[in-house]
Amino acid sequence: AGNRSRSEAAGLRFSEGGVALLLNCTIVDNHASLSAGGVWAPAADDEPVSTWVYIRNSVIADNTGAGEGSDLVGRFTSDDYNLIGHYSDALIEGAVDETLFGLDPFLRPLRERQGAWTMPPDRDSPVIDSGICTDSDGEPVVEDGRGLERPRGPQCDIGAAEFNEYQRLVSVDDEPPGANCEFGGAALRTGDDEDFDGELDIEEV
Repeated sequence: AGNRSRSEAAGLRFSEGGVALLLNCTIVDNHASLSAGGVWAPAADDEPVSTWVYIRNSVIADNTGAGEGSDLVGRFTSDDYNLIGHYSDALIEGAVDETLFGLDPFLRPLRERQGAWTMPPDRDSPVIDSGICTDSDGEPVVEDGRGLERPRGPQCDIGAAEFNEYQRLVSVDDEPPGANCEFGGAALRTGDDEDFDGELDIEEV
């Protein structure tokens, strides 16, 4: 997340040849000047196909770039249980019955949580309980990208990180006179305790 490119694909770019699997990935908020900000693969009309990119239980959305297909450009095979945003410049083959298209994933901001930089789903995210808890070989996936137990609900979430219900905290702090409060006073702040330390950090407000 948060990558910038002056050409194609700030998220991922695949060259000719080979097989790749995007499993339990979250690829969001990337920008490219010339083509897909998210993922670029060889063109959909390339024959014979020499590069196979499979996508399973992954979020690819909210990327920006030239053209309408800002999240995916090229040819891809869906292994289902994905959330994909803009894909008009992509050919998506394979299973899509459980894949969500064109939705906002509603993810929390990128920051370090439990030792890993992640963007887990927010409370109203459509990816919650919409994923699958096995890899392409049918083997169980029991942890997310932070090492937290997976699933944390009735079904796995789509993407790299599971939704985790945080405690809502309220803090009241003295506010000295200044730009925020001309004569000083008290500052009321609310937020989610994402690092479970019982305190409301500035990043959590």
